[in-house]
Amino acid sequence: MDGMLQSDWKNTKKKGKIPWKIMAAGSLMAMMMTGSSLTASAAGGLDIHTDYPGMTVKAGDSLTFNLGLDNSGAACDASLSVVSMPEGWEGYISGSGSRISQIHVPNGTSTATATFQVDVPAETADGTYEVVLEAKANDAVYDTLTLSLDVSQLEVSQGDFSSEYPEQEGMPGTTFSFNATLVNNSAATQSYSLSAESPDGWQVAFQPSGQTTQVASLELEPAASQGMTITVTPPNNNVSFDTPTIDVIEAGATVEVTAHVTPSAQALTGDYVMTINADSSEVSDSAEFRVAVETSMVWGFVAVLVIGALAAGIAWIFRKYGRR
Repeated sequence: MDGMLQSDWKNTKKKGKIPWKIMAAGSLMAMMMTGSSLTASAAGGLDIHTDYPGMTVKAGDSLTFNLGLDNSGAACDASLSVVSMPEGWEGYISGSGSRISQIHVPNGTSTATATFQVDVPAETADGTYEVVLEAKANDAVYDTLTLSLDVSQLEVSQGDFSSEYPEQEGMPGTTFSFNATLVNNSAATQSYSLSAESPDGWQVAFQPSGQTTQVASLELEPAASQGMTITVTPPNNNVSFDTPTIDVIEAGATVEVTAHVTPSAQALTGDYVMTINADSSEVSDSAEFRVAVETSMVWGFVAVLVIGALAAGIAWIFRKYGRR
């Protein structure tokens, strides 16, 4: 063989060209001598992929996978197919809202896109299932994508907001404080808005545990939790003064001030303790007053009239339709 190579080399050396056969033979011989392996590969290649090839789902779910196809070779029309899927499952590949069996894949950095829709039967038992998709330009240029679906009855929720003692009782005027916990059970960072549905005049404030600032929203990382203090303040009485400011009080003198107290429309019947402060630049003092809030008698009369009307109506029905 060496003689043949030398002869060919001499015959072509004058022409300034080295035969391709000699180069190939020389390369093959070198690989055999060094023990290197020879691997055949296509000039170009397809790559079919999705961002999340493994997911946890529930039986009865319908899933959508966004597919991307890249091509490192020449542009081609690739056939798309579902190679394997669990028995009883249904799935198809679509593009632009229609089912498709082929897709044009350009070369370079451009990515062709499609969608795979699969329905998990409601009777599917818990376990791990695989779906295999294929993109194929020819026998040498193709790629497969394996989707791994973990079917579980455990539901991954977006969050949980709970309090250990959601019900409290107190005297009128009491400010209630609830300790709560907000948990993000999802696989992504979530932003939560904090709000309350309360009667008019009631004030509700949210404060993260260990902080003094009131907040209206929170952002939690996946699987993170945040303690919360919720303060609920019932409506207060409205107090006004005939003389809100006293310019001068002589030493030993007394000045009378009239305070007008108007209970809130949402105030409950009961006794309320009210503190009134008097302050100056040098001294200050305060006094507590107990205010009794009673239900208006008008509504009492209305209730009596309603009850009387109902009793009269029932008596009339018995007289007219009773046993004869």
